[in-house]
Amino acid sequence: PPKSMSRAERRKAEQEERKAAEEAARRREMAAQRAAREKRYLVEIADARRSLAEQKEMWLGLVRDSEKQKSDLEAEIAEADRAAEKLRLDAGDRREETDARLGTLTELLVTTKMQAAELNGEVDMLQHHIQLVRRQSG
Repeated sequence: PPKSMSRAERRKAEQEERKAAEEAARRREMAAQRAAREKRYLVEIADARRSLAEQKEMWLGLVRDSEKQKSDLEAEIAEADRAAEKLRLDAGDRREETDARLGTLTELLVTTKMQAAELNGEVDMLQHHIQLVRRQSG
């Protein structure tokens, strides 16, 4: 301050300079705090983006795994369906074979029963003949 000023004016000028310096220091401090906040926010944003990218990859991996499991299960189901169809066809063939054998055995049983009835009739005739012969002899 120039020397021509009075003491009150110098004091007032010094107070204004001090206030201006304090204000400038306060603004520098606020600017430094703002810059530090921005830097911290940029780091947090970068971390969040990195985390989201990692999570996206993890979920995409899980989706790929699920799709693979789904296709594997579909293949297993198709194989089981083919095996079931083969068993159904085999069971049908077996049923036809069993029915044919049962028919053959039924025919054989009927034939055997008819032969047994014929033999039974012949036995009855022979017994009757034996009785007649005994009567005539006796």
